[in-house]
Amino acid sequence: ESAAHTDERRRLAGLLSHGLDSLADAVPRQVAGVPLFWLAQYLERRIHVIAWLLDHWDGPPPPHDAVVDGAQAHETLASLERMFADVKGDTDLRARPGWANGPLATGGSQQPFATTIDWPDEFETTLPVRGGLGFFLTEVLSNAMRHGAAGSMPDVTIRCDRVKRELAFRVENERRDERVRDGSKYGGLALLTGMARLFGWREVSAGPDGVRFVLTWRAPLTRRDHPGKPD
Repeated sequence: ESAAHTDERRRLAGLLSHGLDSLADAVPRQVAGVPLFWLAQYLERRIHVIAWLLDHWDGPPPPHDAVVDGAQAHETLASLERMFADVKGDTDLRARPGWANGPLATGGSQQPFATTIDWPDEFETTLPVRGGLGFFLTEVLSNAMRHGAAGSMPDVTIRCDRVKRELAFRVENERRDERVRDGSKYGGLALLTGMARLFGWREVSAGPDGVRFVLTWRAPLTRRDHPGKPD
């Protein structure tokens, strides 16, 4: 293995493990008397995806064996809303992973992010690792919280292109510091683009657009053999 590739893997491992120890320390905590079961589950999924990603970082993309549909995407985003809502109510907890900006930095009942999904029941997409989409969205939104302007709300849009049989993803938010011009400095972009490559996603783009930061990518869709039938 070349020295350059070794350094790349080392940097990637650092990005993946960043904040894990702080989150693990917070697992025994409670918010309003409720144990943080979601945090333990999130850590388990994250460690699982980390191990898979490092195992497959070198070489061709592995085969896809996990199916994701629109209902699962809705539930994934709903669970992330619940997670950020819990974190918002605990100043110490949200400070541990650095989620102290964006909508989490303000009081009130503002939701953590806005969601628009156009994903018909008859279409699905595949991934080479279960939980991959949820992990990817968590990383994207975590960075949006970390780097977002106080009070700003990230927008998550998923739209189906029925002609091309593709999903178009777009996540954007107002940036905290307009001086951030290099997308590679926007927390873990190397990790996200590397994951997208292994997932078989196309047209991955990330960078500033005025005062907002925008991340987009496209995923292929297939039509279900039996629309509406659960997998």
